[in-house]
Amino acid sequence: MKLLLVFVAIASVSVVVDAGFCSDTAKFSGYYCDGAQTSKYCSCKYKKKKYKCDKSFERRCSYGCKSGSCALPPTPKAADKTCSKTKVGDPYNVVCPVLKNYTLWKNYAGSKALLTELDFQTKDDIKWWKALRLRMIEIDSDKLNKTNTTGMPSTEFCDVPNATCVDEFLGAFTDVKDSWVSKKCDEASLDYTCRWGFPECKSDKGVLSACEKSCKKMDVCLASAVAACEKANTDTFQGVLICKKYADTITPEEKKKYLTTDGKRNCAKFCKQNQNDFEPNGASTLRSSLLLAVVPAFVAYLL
Repeated sequence: MKLLLVFVAIASVSVVVDAGFCSDTAKFSGYYCDGAQTSKYCSCKYKKKKYKCDKSFERRCSYGCKSGSCALPPTPKAADKTCSKTKVGDPYNVVCPVLKNYTLWKNYAGSKALLTELDFQTKDDIKWWKALRLRMIEIDSDKLNKTNTTGMPSTEFCDVPNATCVDEFLGAFTDVKDSWVSKKCDEASLDYTCRWGFPECKSDKGVLSACEKSCKKMDVCLASAVAACEKANTDTFQGVLICKKYADTITPEEKKKYLTTDGKRNCAKFCKQNQNDFEPNGASTLRSSLLLAVVPAFVAYLL
């Protein structure tokens, strides 16, 4: 019972430390908080028929006083949990001008390894989109010999999309080429790759709006390419072309995973993929496929 009373007394002391605990009723030495920012120590002695602090010293607390002692500094957030404190500058701006004045996640900012990846990805993805245009146009072999196909590339031009094939494509399908140029689609693909690969961060949270806007610009480019193909098919090639939408180039499983219910690319999902707060394990790498729905193994042929 006496032991219990001692524990109760000690507990009571911890509660009233701010008022000082060296008195006739609380004869204890120790640390106490004198206000929110000061820790004091009192050596309680009996002098002149009363208890008072014989020796006392104080310490100013940078992070506040708690239970008599100065609180420890807060644990810094991990680099993948917080935004960088500085805006993006060179050499990032050289690779991706659209990132100027961007704020990135701290683990992205200043990373030479990730910048090297980004440089590779931006160049590779411009070719990726051009290769995708090839996949979106096929030739109906049943009609090939029955229509006017002057200037038509060989029927195998989409099977091995190398540099020569791309040149043939641009020469044969000038409507598609002009559409791509007028919409500034190469610039748009660079914009999208940069914003997708180096995600924006504000208030330690991922921001998707700019990336989604860039992603939707590429949807406009793809839709314009299909419209230009259909126009060429009617005006020049007399129905020999099969003009396919992006959704027609992927598998049914990929459609379920990467398209919205109305058949469009899920830009919100694509733009989340590299955001640190999208998955508990942090950001994925830039080596992932740009659209994640198609593995562009044939891109190597474009080098």
